[in-house]
This record gives sequence, structure tokens and C-alpha cells, in this order.
Amino acid sequence: MSQAVNNLVGHSVTPKDHDLQLTIPFDPIASSDRIPLLDVLRGFALFGVLLANMFWSFNGFAFVSPERGLELTASSIDLAAFYFIRFFIDKKFIMLFSLLFGFGFAVQAMRAEEKGGNIAVFYSRRQLILFFIGAVHLTFFWHGDILHVYAMCGLFLLAFVRTKARTLLMSAVVVSVIAVVAMMLVLGFQALASSVIAVGPGDSSLREVRRQFQDQLLAAFAHGSYGEMLEWNARQYFQFLLSASFLYILPATLGRFLLGFYAGRRRLLHNVAANLPFFRKLFWWSLPVGLVGSGLFLLGTELQRLAILDPVSLGRFLLIVPTEIGSLALCLFYVAALTLLYQRSTGQRLLSVLAPLGRMALTNYLMQTVICLVIFYGGRQITQVGPAKCVLLALVIFTVQVMLSTWWLQLFKMGPVEWLWRTLSYGQVQPLVRQTRTAVASSR
Repeated sequence: MSQAVNNLVGHSVTPKDHDLQLTIPFDPIASSDRIPLLDVLRGFALFGVLLANMFWSFNGFAFVSPERGLELTASSIDLAAFYFIRFFIDKKFIMLFSLLFGFGFAVQAMRAEEKGGNIAVFYSRRQLILFFIGAVHLTFFWHGDILHVYAMCGLFLLAFVRTKARTLLMSAVVVSVIAVVAMMLVLGFQALASSVIAVGPGDSSLREVRRQFQDQLLAAFAHGSYGEMLEWNARQYFQFLLSASFLYILPATLGRFLLGFYAGRRRLLHNVAANLPFFRKLFWWSLPVGLVGSGLFLLGTELQRLAILDPVSLGRFLLIVPTEIGSLALCLFYVAALTLLYQRSTGQRLLSVLAPLGRMALTNYLMQTVICLVIFYGGRQITQVGPAKCVLLALVIFTVQVMLSTWWLQLFKMGPVEWLWRTLSYGQVQPLVRQTRTAVASSR
């Protein structure tokens, strides 16, 4: 087993240091060695993730009937907010979150290589713990958990540890194309099946069966007990496993990880000054592509909202490719724009408020679930909040999280869930409380 691991990462260790290097290949990263811009980007990504998850899942807009959807977007401000979410938020921020995960792996892999360590077993254990955290989140809180998906896809990155940067980029493209093709094939089959297959008497098409399931799901989330919520939470997840989305999300996430890994291998954020020409080109090329692709995405959304285009139809099928390209392009535009802005002193001061949030990204992601469950499920507000109020509420929650993260990191070295993850990964309790100046002085 150990020999296979050594072969996988292309690094051998002597029997004498075998156990130590496989267990702890390098020390936890110090605060002074962090990349501040990386934390800023993580913090920025968390806002979009919060807004998208709040609107579509916690507020239940993804499950409402077309009639109820039209009611929620009836006013001009709600319609504008709806377009804002669809054009600027959907898919872009979860893509950004995934890219940053891959970049983080690159940082870990390069640090392990510099110190002569073997990352394979350590990283596998780290991903196993992340999967456990995600499984708890998924089982007892929310069916939309992304952590267990990240844990599974992240393991495949080990196969690319010794891969050259150009090969990483090519692999990211190939895997992403596989994801889109898989989605297109399944949606194409569903469009065909929905039009020709009946599963019972009367109006019993697959479309109607899906509508009935969503109505029951909403009823359980809006009025059911915690036990009923967990039951339908599980049902929704198992339906996801049988959908086109599941076949898409695994290779799509891995493709984004590989793209982030490529950026990390190129050290694009380690020395931004040396890479400014690249970021300027990325800024100007990604913007028009993102606008056109997202515009087509918005067009498809509007046709669905007006019940002109069915979500499972040939028209929706044909919009997949421009949607994917546009979403990725706009995501990269955000990265380039924030990176260039961060190089200015004023921009750096403004954006640095997001860094504490990004340093506690795992804690804040889970905190967002708890807050939204209390508001929408506990407060019986599911399907009752329009898009404009969702944007406002997301801004309030995000601002509170920024302030809490800033306060917490003045007292502690990392977030509570990050501390748990790091402690279990390294197999020893990590220091959490930040020493005060008085304590430091007295220890000298």
C-alpha cells in the first residue's frame, strides 16, 4: 500500500522516516505564509454562494410552481433582483469556490514537495474528514451540501500531483467537456422520455410526477417537523443522485479543481505583480464572453419563467454549452477584476475586510446553512421571500459574518470548524487561542 502511494506521487521515503512523513508531511501553514488575496477571493465567493443557496434552496424558489414563481417576481424590483441573481450570481460563485479549492491543494502540494514530504496519505485523511463533516451537514441540515462532493473529487487531485502545468490545463478542459456532454445526454434522454412516457392514469407524465414531488417537498419544509424535514431532505438528495445534475457535478467539480490547481502551479496569486499582463488580458477577454454566455443563460431562464421553455426540453438542452462557457468566463472576470483592484492601495483596503471571512470559509459556509434554516424553515418563510428581499437579507447576513469573523480572529488563530478539521488531519490538537501581548511578554 505504501509503495503504491509513493509511486502515485512520484516520491520515495526511507523506512526510517516512513511513518512520520506519511502522517505529517509538513507543518500547518503559518499566518505569515498565507496569501491574503486568496482569502479575499474566498470571502467574496461566500457572498454569491450564500445568495444562490438562500434564494433557490432555502427559500424554495427552485421547487415552486411557475405560477408562484411569477408571483414572486411580479414587481419590477423583484424582477430586477431575479435577473441579477441569474446573470451575475448563479453558477459563477460556486465555480469560483471550486477553483480556489484546487488552488489551495496546489499550495499544499508545493509546500510538501519543498519540505520533502509525501502528501498522499495526509491529504487522503484530510479529505476523509471533510467528507465526514459534509455528511453530517448533508444528513442533519441540508441536502445541498457541497463538502462531501469536494471531498470525493479532491481525492482525484492526487493523481495529478506530479503533472506539468500544461497537462493540468488540458486535463481540466477534457474533464469539463465530459461533464457537459454527460449533462446534455441525460437531459436529452429526459426530454424524450418526458414527452412520450406516461407512468399512470390521467395526467401522469414524468413532468407531472416531478411537480407532485416538489409540492410535497415544499409542504414538508414549510410546515413539517424537524423529522419530516430530514425525511424529505433525504428524498431530495436521492432524487439528485438519479438526476443529470449528479452525473454533471462530479466531473465538473474536478475540472474546476484542476483549473485551480493549474493556477496554483503557475503561482498566479503568489506573485501577482509578475503576472499583471496575464490578469489584464484575462479581464478584457473574459468580460465579453461572460456577458454573451450569461445573456443566453438569462434568455433561457426568462423563457422558462414564462413557461415558454420547459426545463426538460430540446431548447434547454441547446443552451447548456453557452451557459457553461459564459459562467466560467464571468467567474474568471471576477477573479481578474478583484486581483487588479487589490493591487491598488485603496482597493486593497476595501477588499481586505473580506479576508477574515475567507480564512474561516468552512465555518462560515456551515453557519450560513444554520442561519438560513432558522429564518426560512424555523420561521416558516420558505417560498414567502421575493428576490429583492433575498438580496437584502444576504447582504445583512454577509455583513454580520464579516464582523464576526474579524472579531473571532482577533482572539483565535482559526475558525472553530477549521480547528477541528486541522486537528483531526494532523492527529494532534492544534493551538487555537491567540496569545495576547501580555502573555507573550510574560513568557519571555
